[in-house]
This record gives sequence, structure tokens and C-alpha cells, in this order.
Amino acid sequence: MIFYRSILIIGLADPIPAFWAEVQGALELIFLILILRLLTLSRNAFERSAFLGLGSATLLLAIVDIIEGYQRLQGLSDNVGLYAAGRMLAGLLLFYAIKVYQGKARIIGADKSRSTIRSRGRRFDLLLPLAMTYVVVGFLLIDWWIAGEIDQFAFQTTIAMVVLLITRQGAIIGQSELRKYAELVNATADMAFICDQQGKIILDNPSLREAIGTTSHEDSVPGLSEIMISSMSLDALLSIASVAGWVGEVKFRRNDGSSFPASLSLIPMQDERHRQNLFAATAHDLSMVKQREGDLKGALDNLAEAQKDLQSLNEQLENKVELRTLELQEMVVNLADLNEELQELDVLKTEFVALVSHELRAPLTNIQAGLEVVLDRVEEAETNESLELIMAETSRLGGFVETILDLSALEAGRFPIHLRSLSLPAIVEEVCSKFSTQAGGERIIVNLAHNLPPVIADDQGVQSILYHLLDNAIKYAPEGEIHLNAIVQDERVILSICDSGPGIPEQERQNVFEMFYRLDSSDSREIYGRGLGLNLARRFLDVMGGGIEITDSESSGTEVRFWLPTETDAI
Repeated sequence: MIFYRSILIIGLADPIPAFWAEVQGALELIFLILILRLLTLSRNAFERSAFLGLGSATLLLAIVDIIEGYQRLQGLSDNVGLYAAGRMLAGLLLFYAIKVYQGKARIIGADKSRSTIRSRGRRFDLLLPLAMTYVVVGFLLIDWWIAGEIDQFAFQTTIAMVVLLITRQGAIIGQSELRKYAELVNATADMAFICDQQGKIILDNPSLREAIGTTSHEDSVPGLSEIMISSMSLDALLSIASVAGWVGEVKFRRNDGSSFPASLSLIPMQDERHRQNLFAATAHDLSMVKQREGDLKGALDNLAEAQKDLQSLNEQLENKVELRTLELQEMVVNLADLNEELQELDVLKTEFVALVSHELRAPLTNIQAGLEVVLDRVEEAETNESLELIMAETSRLGGFVETILDLSALEAGRFPIHLRSLSLPAIVEEVCSKFSTQAGGERIIVNLAHNLPPVIADDQGVQSILYHLLDNAIKYAPEGEIHLNAIVQDERVILSICDSGPGIPEQERQNVFEMFYRLDSSDSREIYGRGLGLNLARRFLDVMGGGIEITDSESSGTEVRFWLPTETDAI
């Protein structure tokens, strides 16, 4: 109409010829705009190719028809062949577009840039009405500038187009915002729907359809009366919700007949278009929560049962502990009584041994003295040998009695220990002189270090230790040399007695220090021993601050080592 009125205003031609000259080109331009919009909305490369061919053919036809109409209005008709060639070329382009569109079903594949091109096409589609409006406005301004006056019809038409454009853009913006909210509701994992006062569901999101098992988007969702199970009726529930909303727990029924618990929230809303009250609802599936609650309740029940069993076991244990405590207390009392009795017996034993030894000492001393007198007067050889044998046995028995008396005195704490500075070489010489007249005494070899310092010890105790250790070496090692050595080490003097006898097994080296303990305790033993020498030596050394141990000798015999503190060590 704008083109048509412009031709009439300038008087280029009469109305009827002008209309027929311009109508075909105008319609082709309108068709071209429609093709451009379809091109922006095309879904793949095949459709775009087809619409490009169709648009090119339409544009060529529009240009040919507009030029031909203009020349016809001017009375010119010299380019008829050129117009026919243009229409023929447009027909070929149209034929090409149709063939491309028909062949898309036979070609497999998809355009990788589809999403990008469609996105750009949508943006162009939104801008197309705005561009066409600018074209019309621009044409109106140019027409005004050329004609010198404004066409009121064209001006009013342009204003109407601008108003329609603004209205369209506002609607598009509103639709865009609503689409965002719709996408948000559709993307949420919770169920959402809108229902009326009768419980009919008007709108719903995919989560609700998925929850109740309605997979098809074309199927309608049943009403609340069919899918919801509640302790109150639907009418009562909706009546309460219409006042201030309602929140509570219900059950939803699936299409397969099963149900699941859900937390439902109903909020009243007003539908201003249809003037009716609606309810916006959201629901959250509580199946997982209920399962966790069930598991937790089961765990708490198991815990309570275990606590009950533990309490019962604790009570039984307390009873057993109390009973056992009473038994232990009774046992402690019995052990205390038994210990007291044993101490009394030990005291009696010590006193008995001391008494017997003391009573034996005097008769033995008298017998020995009498034998010495008789031996001096008797000259017969046989009688002399018998008396010497009696004299030796009497001396051995006397030594035994003396050892018993020393042990008894040590146990009772009545042995007179006098610790003082002693010279070991003098004590060693005195003890070795006692073995000079005995068999085996000649095998003792003394090797003392030249720098031996004085030791802090008791004279009688050291002599007793040396005597018993040398006596054991002579008895239990009847052959080979017996070495008595003394060295200084770590501010103490270490004495060792080494023999070449059978030795003492390692597992027996601690037992031999016990009183009356002997390696061979049978009646047929060849060597008679009392099992008191090593025990007496250890007791003396404990009192004097020394020690004793048994090791293997270098000559495959036994080495007894004992040590005494020096004056520096004692300080």
C-alpha cells in the first residue's frame, strides 16, 4: 500500500495499471521476508539449502517484476527477453531448492554446527521484525524528503507497526522470563504442580510424572483424588489449604499400584484470567528418609539390646569379681597364716641347727684333742692309721659344723662382719698354707697382679670364701692345675679360680648356689660334698658388697669368679 500510494501521489500512472504493475513484486517481497524467517528457524543444513535456493529465486522474481512494472508504467517494453530470462533463472533456482529438500531423507548425517547456527538464526529471527520496521520507517522518511510532504496513511501505518513491534518485544521478553521459571521448575528434583479447588492437576513438572510412573508427556496426570492418599479427605485438606496453606505428610500412588511417602506443601493462589482459586504445590519424596529412619531405628534397637546384654554381663561380671575377691581375701589370710607358720618353722629350724651344731662342736673338739694325744703315744702302724682316719673324719665333721654355724649366724644376722681394708696377697698366702699338707694342695698356682689395691672386706669372710672355692676345685677336679688369679678392673678386685674338671652345665650354674644343692646327690657318688660352700660364699659376698658367678674355663673346666670393692669404689 505504501508503494501504491506513492505512485498515485506523484502521478506516475493511473490507479488500476499501477496496482497491477506493483502487486506481484510486493507480494514476492512479502514472500521473501517469510522465507527469510523460515531460514532462521531451519533445523538442519538440508532445510537451509532449500530455503536459500527458494529465497534466491523469490528475490530474483521480485527484482524482475518490480523493474518490469516500472518500465510498463513508463511505457517501455524493450527488455521482454531479459525479463523472460530472469524468470527462467528463478525457475531453475526454485527447481534446485525443491530437489535439495526432497533429497534430504536419502542423505545420512547431521550438521555438527547445527546448534550454533540455530542459535544465531533465532537471534536473527528476533531482529527481523525490527529490521523490517526500520526499512518501512526509512522508506517513509525518504518519501517525505522527496515529495516534500508526509503521507498520512503511510505515517499512521508506520506508527501502528512500531506499536505492534513494541508490543511484540514486550511479549517476547515476558515469555523469556516465564520460560526461565518454567525451566527452573522442570529441572527441580522435587515434584511440583498446580491444581484447582476440585484437585484437578492443571500444570505439572517432569518430576511428578516420573514419580507416579506417567512416562508419556501427552498423557494427562490423574487428579489428586486418584494419586494422593491422606488421613483426611481431599475436600477438607484443600479447604484448610485455601485459608493459609497446608504442609504435611501424605502418600502418592503410582500407576503400578504401589505408593511412596512424600512431604506436600499447598499454597493458595489466584488465577486472575479465569477468576478462580488455584493451589501451587510442591512435594518431596520421603522414601529414602523413611528408609534411613527405619535403619536408624533398627540400629538404635540393636544398640539398646546390646546395652541390655552388656549391663547383664556387667552384673554377672561384678558378681564373679566380688566372689573371686572374697576367695582371694580368704586365700591372702590363709597365705598370711601359712607364712607366719613358715617363718616360725624357719626360726625353729635355724635355732635347731645352731643348737645341734653348737652341741656337736664341743664333743668333736674334745675327741680331736684326745686323738692327737693318743696318736703321739701309739707306735703301732695299724693302730696309728686307724686313729689318723678317725682324726680326718673328725676334722671333716668339725668343718661341716663350723660351716653350719656360720650360715646360721648369717641368716640370723648375728655373724660378726667387720669391714676394713685388707691386703689380698696376705690372705691368699694364709689360705693356701692350709692346703699345703693336704692331697692336691700342690696343684694350686697363685698368680696375683702386682698393683692389687687393698679391698674393703671381712678377713674371716674372705678366708672362708677362698677356702671353700679351693676345696671344691681340689675335690671336683682331681687332676690338672688349679689357678688362682687376681686382677683390678673398674675399681674392684676380681679373683678367679680355674680348674680342669668336668665343669658345670650352664643350666645348673644358678642352682649350685642354693643350700644343700649338689649336681650328684646319689648315695653312690664318688665325691662327697655338703652343698654349702658356694651358698656360704655368695652370702658373704652379698654382705660385703661383692658378687660371684660361674663361667667356662679356658681349660674346659670351671671358672668361679668373685669380686670385692676397693677403697676407691667403697668411697
